[in-house]
Amino acid sequence: MRLIIATVVIATSMVVQVGSSSMDSALLRHGAKDHFFRAAICRMCQDLQDGANALGKYEQMCPAFTDSRECKLLKVSAFGLLVSDTMSFKINLSIVLIIVLYFECVIRALLKY
Repeated sequence: MRLIIATVVIATSMVVQVGSSSMDSALLRHGAKDHFFRAAICRMCQDLQDGANALGKYEQMCPAFTDSRECKLLKVSAFGLLVSDTMSFKINLSIVLIIVLYFECVIRALLKY
């Protein structure tokens, strides 16, 4: 279990570094919000309150992330978990799964070309 937690911590820091460095390039800036989305999910898996705090930090680092659907989804999900609203969490988790499956289909379609 400790190995898994250590791996998640390392992965989170790497994704945040990639997102931060993406903000320096105009071409990569659009993809930074995806990196911050993934980092926020990892942080929330470690500690929900810490993940919610990190979400605010990522919003400051990347203003485009604040307006994204991913950020709004994480905010609603984190709030639902913090106040123990299980129905809200289940609905938002379903939305996250749909988004992930959609992006996987898009990536597979792009890799065919």
